[in-house]
This record gives sequence, C-alpha cells and structure tokens, in this order.
Amino acid sequence: ETFVGNSFKKFVKDRKDIIVATKLPIFSVSKPEDMEKYFNEQLEKCGVEYFDYYLIHNINEMTHHAVYVFDSFDFVRQKKAEGKIKNIGFSFHDKPDDLIEALEAFPDCDFVQLQINYIDWNSSSIESKKCCDVATEYNKPVIVMEPVKGGALANLPEVAEKVFKEYDEDSENVSWALRFCNDLDN
Repeated sequence: ETFVGNSFKKFVKDRKDIIVATKLPIFSVSKPEDMEKYFNEQLEKCGVEYFDYYLIHNINEMTHHAVYVFDSFDFVRQKKAEGKIKNIGFSFHDKPDDLIEALEAFPDCDFVQLQINYIDWNSSSIESKKCCDVATEYNKPVIVMEPVKGGALANLPEVAEKVFKEYDEDSENVSWALRFCNDLDN
C-alpha cells in the first residue's frame, strides 16, 4: 500500500487512470473498531480517497467470527455508500457450502475472489470448480487468485512440461495456467 501511494505521487496524474484494490485484513481484526482503523490507514498509505475494489480478505472457518460477529459485510457496505469503495467483495478460502452462506449474508457484493487454477479445479481440498459454480449460480463475477498456484505451475515437473511441449512447443507453462482461467465463463 505504501508503494502504491508513493507511485501515485510520482507517476499518476489523474486518479481515474488507475484501478486500486486492497483488502480488509480480517485475520487482524480483534474488535469492530479495528475495521475503521485499518481502512483509514489503507486510504492514507495508498494516497487515495477511495478504492475501486475492496475485499474482505480470506473468509474461511478461522475468520468466521470476525466476519459475521463484527459484521464486516455491513462495514464495507457503509464505505461503499460513503463513496469510499466502488466495488465490494471478498476473497474466499473454504468449502462451497460456506461460500453459499457468505453469499446469502452478503447478496449485494459485487464480486468474489476465488483460488482457481487447473490443479485445484477438481481438488477435494480446494474445490475451485464447485466454488466457481456457486459464484456463477449467484450471478457473481469471479476474480481469480492463484492462477499459477504461487509459481508452482510455472515450474512443472519434467514429465508434465513434456506433455505441454508436445502439444505446443512455443507455449510457456505460465501461459497454460492463465489460458485455463481465461477460458472459464465467469
């Protein structure tokens, strides 16, 4: 955030020329007032008066208490109503049933950020496809995170890379990962 703020001062002439996104660090919220504190610090660090995209970060079983008891959904709604956020959403790291719960509690969210890549698509632990299907069912656009799985899909085992090279020797491993995400409907 500080880097973004410094870059704005040096390189950006018109705020409308750039999209700024950040996230509420829900794992650091220990009381409701913390959300306001973090939000104001983020605006100041970024040197902006509003965020184009603001996410409640990492909704999952471990952050459930802070998200629901402290009502972070209402907090971001309020900031959107004040014009300090243009698009509100959340990143999600849990099971499809819990995504349904979040979307039912936050039906006015503008988007959902999900971990999506071809390794996690049918994974029983991450369940990317099922979560993506839920978001689609609720008519929520998906912002992709982890399309290259932290770089793991850039550096494939030799046997896997060979399969890709046999199909198209000019394509890089990263391009396969990004194309997978790009070809999804939502």
